[in-house]
Amino acid sequence: YLMIRDMLADPKVLFGLWLIKGPIISQAKFDVKTNNSAVEEFVQSNLKRFWMNSAARVLKAIEWGYSASEVHYRYNSEDGLIHFDRVRDLESLDCRPVTMRGVIVGFTVRGFGTVNPLEYSSPKDSSSKRDISAPHYVGCPKGLWHLHSRDRNPWFGLSRLYGVHVPWWEQWSEDGYRSIRRLW
Repeated sequence: YLMIRDMLADPKVLFGLWLIKGPIISQAKFDVKTNNSAVEEFVQSNLKRFWMNSAARVLKAIEWGYSASEVHYRYNSEDGLIHFDRVRDLESLDCRPVTMRGVIVGFTVRGFGTVNPLEYSSPKDSSSKRDISAPHYVGCPKGLWHLHSRDRNPWFGLSRLYGVHVPWWEQWSEDGYRSIRRLW
């Protein structure tokens, strides 16, 4: 996990990840089976909205092994229903799953809602200060925990970059082949 951020700066690694993610995002098809056409239209529109503006954020589970997102909903006054709006992408390393009887029921986020320190410029008003270092719990249905390679770890999955690390390290490390070629 410590090297993933550095690996994501490599254009070849990014290109490979988008080769994997591209068909998932561009060729998704959904089949909703129901007798009620209103329900089918509602589900299709929400799935389409998710896929258009949030799927790429959730698919970061491919590079991290897991991803955590807070789901936001919106009220539609035209039909009186609550619709999917977007997901708030959270930093994977700051999130930990919360389980109950072996099932994920939510997750905690460290530093959730981190605020600009300039907002708390007045030392007199301590009532407005909150402890942003304490973990914040996000439960279902607001919390979306997504895994890649669940068979390797039921809570954290396995990063697709796991097998790429050694060749990447041999290329980019201080004594890697780029350094050797430069010295030669």
